[in-house]
Amino acid sequence: FDSTNGGTEFDYYAGFGGELSEGLGYDIGILYYDYPQASDNGAQLNFVEYYGSLSFAGFSLGYAYSPDFFGSVGAASYYTLDYGTEISGVGVALHYGYQDGSADGFITGNTDTRPYYQEWSFGVSKDWAGVSLGLTYHDTDLSNTECVNFSGQADGGVCDSRVVFTVSKSL
Repeated sequence: FDSTNGGTEFDYYAGFGGELSEGLGYDIGILYYDYPQASDNGAQLNFVEYYGSLSFAGFSLGYAYSPDFFGSVGAASYYTLDYGTEISGVGVALHYGYQDGSADGFITGNTDTRPYYQEWSFGVSKDWAGVSLGLTYHDTDLSNTECVNFSGQADGGVCDSRVVFTVSKSL
């Protein structure tokens, strides 16, 4: 990201979760996305988001709302459906997200374009020798042109499909 788009993102959040009944979980809270390196022109990138989700039997259904989303485009909603399980010691995670803006120009800044996009991922993970290994495929339905306008990236590559390999260790 260039200085107009923030470069660095800090996420501050507070919330709580628990069980409503046996096996039915919930999580609610608030997030604040902060882009401290944004120039004066990009200062409106900072935004607040309220979220909630319900989970049951490996499924999670979530909703998040921002009254003034990233880039000051107005109100936006984000819907998610996730599923996670373990098969023969391998974690499997499926994700689908739908981001919806309040204005037609939410994605490209033009009033003749759609106000939403979709994104999804499929991942597998395995604990091995004290570390967690993961491999995840991510993609969106944004075209290269839509991505350039939405992300501010010159090539639009940030929205291309990709495979991400992770190695993590908890202490």
